[in-house]
Amino acid sequence: MHLFLFMKTPLLLPYMKLGCRAFPLLLQMKKLTAMTRFFFFLISLFACSCSLAQKEVALDEAIQMAIGNSPRLKGAALYVDKAKAAKGENWDGGNLQIGYSWGQLDGLERSDNELTIEQSLGNLLTPYYKNALLKTQAVEGRQRMALIKKEITAEVKRAWYDCLASAEQMRLCAAGDSMAQVLLRTAARKFETGEINRLEHSLLNTLAAEMRTQSLQARSAWQLALRRLTWVCRSEAQLTPAETSFGKIQIKETAAVSPERLQLLDNAVQQKRDAVKVERSKFFPELSVGYSRKNKMPYKGLDAFTVGISVPLFCFPQKSRVKQAQVEARIAEWDAEEQRTQLSMKVDELRQSLLQTRSTLDYYETAALPEAEELRRSALALYNEGETAAADLVQSLKAARDVRTNYVEAVRQYNAALIELELYTN
Repeated sequence: MHLFLFMKTPLLLPYMKLGCRAFPLLLQMKKLTAMTRFFFFLISLFACSCSLAQKEVALDEAIQMAIGNSPRLKGAALYVDKAKAAKGENWDGGNLQIGYSWGQLDGLERSDNELTIEQSLGNLLTPYYKNALLKTQAVEGRQRMALIKKEITAEVKRAWYDCLASAEQMRLCAAGDSMAQVLLRTAARKFETGEINRLEHSLLNTLAAEMRTQSLQARSAWQLALRRLTWVCRSEAQLTPAETSFGKIQIKETAAVSPERLQLLDNAVQQKRDAVKVERSKFFPELSVGYSRKNKMPYKGLDAFTVGISVPLFCFPQKSRVKQAQVEARIAEWDAEEQRTQLSMKVDELRQSLLQTRSTLDYYETAALPEAEELRRSALALYNEGETAAADLVQSLKAARDVRTNYVEAVRQYNAALIELELYTN
């Protein structure tokens, strides 16, 4: 550390090439004390650490990062594991019953004894239908995983293109701020020479202040968009898009609802139907097997094997459970039909919104943007030549700026609508 305290400025040049903005300050301060030079060196190190904390990523890399770090996806994977683990409880025959009795059992003496072993096999049909139900639940878990991946992908794309739109908005505001500063210097010179009055000078000052405020707001919105992208990907380092080009995205459009969503609805209905089969299978009798060994004096070693059937005497409770399961299956069918209708309406609404936004973009690209650029150039040229007043210049620049800003917002809405349509259809 003492090496940096007493380094001369030329020796610091390799460290200044790190790209941090604090290093060039050292070039202009050759006569500083060692403590002051050390203070500025710490500032430069802090700037380097802040710049290195950011990470540029491509869109595909951001999507894979978000999928790998998603708690929702990990929970869906555990749901599949739970369905697989539940197969072990499909057959439950109960505990093995072992009994031993002694004394006067069937003979005249009190030295008789008997060993009995009995095991229930349970219902043989119920485990089969429970296994079918668990298979359906496992399929549902895999379908939910696929759907969650699509939702994460759409969420990352929205955050990604929102960053690009915010960066474009910041670039436009920064360009407007630079132009306003040039006009402000020109207005100050003209005001000193008496070419414009105080009112026109104040109008240009107000325009410059407004441009500066919008530039700061656009930068804050861009930083917020970056934080949103970082949060969506659940990254420790702040992420920035490696891509800088801004425009409309191209995604294949389809009119049909996503097959994954329809299959998920069908799977929910199938689970209720499988539950009905499970309840119906409980009418089937339960089986049991047993073994006994008896010593009946004076006879010893009397073996016997037993097979039993357990039949419910009253079927009314089980009939009630079957009827409840049938009602739940019917409710699931109606719910699935309603959700299919809502999904179809949602896709139609998204397509109509997309068509409206697309027509708006066509208007901006074919007419509004060229006219706004021509208006800006003409207003600046006329003002520099002294053929127009400052009020007309301010009004023309605001109109041109609003057109470009509205175009960026229209592209943002178009991309968001297209991403949502892709989520519900592809």
